[in-house]
Amino acid sequence: MATNTDQNGFGFLGVLLLFVTVGLIIGAGVYVFGRNQAPDKFPSLSDASVEQAPRGEIEFPQLGVKMKLPEEIQDIQYVYMQKDGSDRPQDYLSFTSRTVKQNGTCGTDIGSLGTLTKFELSETVEAPNGERIPPAELGAVKVRDHLYLYETPRDSCLVAGNNLESDAALKKQINALKEAVKTLEAI
Repeated sequence: MATNTDQNGFGFLGVLLLFVTVGLIIGAGVYVFGRNQAPDKFPSLSDASVEQAPRGEIEFPQLGVKMKLPEEIQDIQYVYMQKDGSDRPQDYLSFTSRTVKQNGTCGTDIGSLGTLTKFELSETVEAPNGERIPPAELGAVKVRDHLYLYETPRDSCLVAGNNLESDAALKKQINALKEAVKTLEAI
């Protein structure tokens, strides 16, 4: 019996080894990728309303704090975000008003109420004059081992347009939020 030695290509065993090797490489990549991803513990968009805070308090689990909710800002809503800090990502909330519209130039028709940023005690921030200073010098509130800095919207966001009543209501809510931040406490 004669054997054919002119066969080209992979045999069954070669193809099987190729699939097993590719599968192992893909599996290892998925495993490493999954381990390096931060867990998504909190939703990125949260609505805070009277129904969710019946006792006049609102919790921000993303920052680990809660605050008293004055009547002037019962319609507050916020978005949790992270921005690149000097040494680590900084957690912050961007607040808006659901009922007060603005005529400003910030690209939205929802009233911006400012941001609340969480800092480590040792971190510094850039002051209006460009110097690096501790957040406490800008009025940050200390809760346990962190500082929480409330920053009002840029002046360009508060442009007196056609609706002066809306601008006045927005400024009233900003002042109420500024006072409410002073009541921050740990969850």
